[in-house]
Amino acid sequence: MSAQYFSQKVSFFTKMIMQLMKRRARRLLGQACRPMLVAVFALGGAPAFSATTEFLVNTTTANNQFQPQIAALANGDFVIAWADNSTFIRAQRFDATGSASGSEFLVSDSATANRFDLSAAALPNGGFVLVWADDSGQFSDLDQMAVFMRRYDAAGVAQGAITQVNTITISNQLRTDVAVFSNGGFVIVWEDVSQTGGDTDVSAVRAQRFDANGVAQGSELLVNTTTAGSQGRPRVAVLSNDSFVVVWNDSSQTGGDTDNSAVRAQRFDASGTTQGGEFLVNTTVVGRQDQSNIAALSGGDFIVSWKDNSLTLGDLASADVFAQRFNSSGTAEGAEFLVNSTTVAGVQAFPAATALAGGGFAIGWADFGQTGGDTDKSAIRFQRFSSAGVTSGSEVLANTITAGFQNVPAIVGLPGGDLVMAWVDGSNTAGDLASKDIRANLFSVPTAATTLFSSVLPSARSGFFPGGSAITVFASAVNAGTEAALNCEISIPGSSPVSLSYQETDATNATKGVANAPFALATGQTRSFVLAFTPTATNAGADVFPDIACANANVATISGVNTVFLSIGGAEGADILSIGATPTADGIMNVPSGGTGFMTASATNIGVGDVVGSSDVAISVSADDGGAGLSLLIQLCETDASSNCITTLGTGVVDSNIGAGSSFFAIFVSDQSSGGVALAPATSRIFLRFKDASGTVMSVTSVAVTVP
Repeated sequence: MSAQYFSQKVSFFTKMIMQLMKRRARRLLGQACRPMLVAVFALGGAPAFSATTEFLVNTTTANNQFQPQIAALANGDFVIAWADNSTFIRAQRFDATGSASGSEFLVSDSATANRFDLSAAALPNGGFVLVWADDSGQFSDLDQMAVFMRRYDAAGVAQGAITQVNTITISNQLRTDVAVFSNGGFVIVWEDVSQTGGDTDVSAVRAQRFDANGVAQGSELLVNTTTAGSQGRPRVAVLSNDSFVVVWNDSSQTGGDTDNSAVRAQRFDASGTTQGGEFLVNTTVVGRQDQSNIAALSGGDFIVSWKDNSLTLGDLASADVFAQRFNSSGTAEGAEFLVNSTTVAGVQAFPAATALAGGGFAIGWADFGQTGGDTDKSAIRFQRFSSAGVTSGSEVLANTITAGFQNVPAIVGLPGGDLVMAWVDGSNTAGDLASKDIRANLFSVPTAATTLFSSVLPSARSGFFPGGSAITVFASAVNAGTEAALNCEISIPGSSPVSLSYQETDATNATKGVANAPFALATGQTRSFVLAFTPTATNAGADVFPDIACANANVATISGVNTVFLSIGGAEGADILSIGATPTADGIMNVPSGGTGFMTASATNIGVGDVVGSSDVAISVSADDGGAGLSLLIQLCETDASSNCITTLGTGVVDSNIGAGSSFFAIFVSDQSSGGVALAPATSRIFLRFKDASGTVMSVTSVAVTVP
């Protein structure tokens, strides 16, 4: 049957299925498998980032180095690029531990131009792309500053020549940013002061898309709709569906913010077509809001941060950092919030944000308050947040050298969960005695227990091969550990008569996102999925385990809880859906000592019947403990809708005809033990099995059992 047909046929089961899965998972967390706790350094109840020793990025130490940018590479390494004395662009690759890989290299080697306003982004193939502004007069732009880019592979080898980005060449094009699409293409944005091409007042924001080979796609885009005053310093983020969002500083004093400057944004689809209208990001409209920054988050959300001098939200310093979360449609999630909740003295500026592998995000900034461990001029700090925008731990001082100033930070989360920050350092110490150099620090979350549980419902399905449609079930995964589970995927280990695909579902069981996408599970987070098993061979019926494997955790197999019994025949046949329930609705049968407990079950056939034109199929129903040898008496009967037995209650098999309607069963379990049965859902279970006339198991449902 198709996934759509399955969904329609079992719509009345769905809510119960998902509720039972969540209750079962919660019960597992609380009673059956309490996670081992590992001591970690914690601030505010959350695992804290632990820092390595701050390190010097640049090898060339003459003159000034400034404007660092970081790209987190696909293999966990990272690259830092910067401007050298406004003349050269240099870069250095590092491995995931912060050790330099190869030598510092030149991106541009002409000493006759000014080069700055650098940006960097990682490519899916492990390489990266660098973008900058310069006045070298190369190519077709001979008038002041222009925007250029160059691609590199994972080894830092240039791919193709330096390419001019902007089409409009009048006056200056500068203040660049770049973000990458899932197919390796990318979009570059910049500030344009040509006063042409649809915006003739001061400056505008423009964009250009490129494919994975660096070939321009379509024409240069005017991003801003509001053209009064200046629109500049753009930043861009590509979301999980390959749409992108551009934010910028706006001085038009229009459109909801008439006081000084504001932060505005515009969404685009992957082809560069606007999605909705330009919108105001900041809610607080008093004073100046500028220095905007954006980062894409998991699930298509994004976070915008900016510098605010309104002296509101509890911070009466000269300026502070605000932020606002948005969903993929550009709707604000929650209220705008103060980022620097601890450091409130002096100016907080130059915010930079990044998504973290665990699903949250971090925002860094420069702190001029001269407090909190660095009282000399300025410092670099960051704050971690959960995916819901709740602070996680306390503010972290990033720089260990506190002499002089530390300013203009860049921040990037690495695929493995670590975080890198780089900044301009003016201490004139530790290997670089020039006025300014680039320093960085790597932050890691200490290893903590990450305990995953999963469950599936229904726990048995049937299909056929060849020609059979995908067999679908629901799955739920829970992280009960004290650390996020990272880079998770669902697969079938070993050989199996089916192939597997999966897609996340929302609270209504509708699919969302893209199929087979890696995902993370934050601490305490539950995610639900629909699993689609496509038959590739026949079998006589067997358990299939959808393994949830993460970079730092794996789900353990619990038969009857997170396995699916799949029967693949040679032709279309019955497909029995069954579900069991206990009086406590938590998937556990509590049998009194010396007494009797019970469970109920319902079953329906969404496949074909034994006779053409009928959905009825002859099924033998039995109950057992899965071979565990528990000291329990297990009895079974078929019931009517009012739970009255309509077959003889006993230990034997019940013969039934199950059709498109619901058939009901009751299982009574009596204690025969002298010492009870411990609650162990992985091993102490009561199974209800449904077999066809050939003895093939068509469906299984089960609950855990315990006797005090």
